[in-house]
Amino acid sequence: MRIIINPKYDYLNSYLHSIPSEFDKQKGGILYEARNLLRKVRIDNIELVIKSFRKPRLLNRFVYTFLRKPKALRSYQYSQILLDREILAPDPVACILEYRNKLITRSYYVNRYERSQTVRKLMEDSIKGNEGKLHAFSEFLVRLHQKGVLHLDLSPGNILMHTSDTHGYEFSLIDVNRMKFQ
Repeated sequence: MRIIINPKYDYLNSYLHSIPSEFDKQKGGILYEARNLLRKVRIDNIELVIKSFRKPRLLNRFVYTFLRKPKALRSYQYSQILLDREILAPDPVACILEYRNKLITRSYYVNRYERSQTVRKLMEDSIKGNEGKLHAFSEFLVRLHQKGVLHLDLSPGNILMHTSDTHGYEFSLIDVNRMKFQ
């Protein structure tokens, strides 16, 4: 097993090491369940999201071990790159990679939970009455481009919208393992 922990969250070390063996037993709301499973948990008065990536098929185990970074590792690293470029993303906490016979079998990405809505509803609503939000959203997309970020899975469910007293509307990116940076 390989674990990368954001130094800000070293105090969660023993909990993070327990995730692979305890994930399925944990109490905590399921946020999403399809290909991958996202679970929200509260530890030491902070809320976390643990994303358990689907177990890769044999060929992909080889690919993610030797040819391409695993999705959980990319999620962890890309979140930090976004934050370094002043693009909002939930704070990365840890990346956990499990191996069997030297091939990756399971991976988990842990980040801080952000209480907000995706822009899915904004995209479904009428333009009338949402002009301010839509203008702020278009400015966000331009900023992504200016900062050299190409999100290859920029769907409404992967963008969170927040209201800020100082900045109006702010947006943050989730599900960030499919990106390119310039």
